[in-house]
Amino acid sequence: MEKDLAVLVKVENAHDEAVLDQVARDLRMGKRYDNPLRGATARVIDAMLVEANDRYYAVLFWFVVAGPMGALIYRCASFYSQYLIQKSAVEKKLIQACIFVHKILDWLPAQLAALSYSITGSFIHALANWRTTPKFDGQESVNAAILIHAGRGAALFQHENDGLALQLRAVTDLIWRTVWLWVVCLAIVTLGGWVE
Repeated sequence: MEKDLAVLVKVENAHDEAVLDQVARDLRMGKRYDNPLRGATARVIDAMLVEANDRYYAVLFWFVVAGPMGALIYRCASFYSQYLIQKSAVEKKLIQACIFVHKILDWLPAQLAALSYSITGSFIHALANWRTTPKFDGQESVNAAILIHAGRGAALFQHENDGLALQLRAVTDLIWRTVWLWVVCLAIVTLGGWVE
């Protein structure tokens, strides 16, 4: 994700919507959130919030619950649910099965990540956004919508005219604070196991 952010910093002054849109697609391996009400900057922020769950939080969650195999199974489900969409030769039922498994495995970590966003960011704004999360019918799943709305509320910005640099810094800081919260919780659980 740091590599992707370096590209964003370079295009910040150019305000090139096509480049920002490409970065958002690259973050999500070609999967684009087709919400016509959101600009390219918003799609990049949304992709960062969702991808943080896929790359960090859900992997840690499944590692704690089911060990290394749990983390591997989750990561494979996440990767293939996005990768197979790009392949036209793959049978549609296989793609739907991968997406279904990913959504099931992603539900609880997404809820916990949204709660973590509220703890590490603005609690009131994150919960307010979380409660009013609309149900998306397109490519964007309910899990992604919860992460996006809670993350945007926790980062304390609501408008795209806050500036790309400000939004990127706010979201990046929120993501890393949340990663540290999860690591500290994992350490406490581990130490608690040793004490017994």
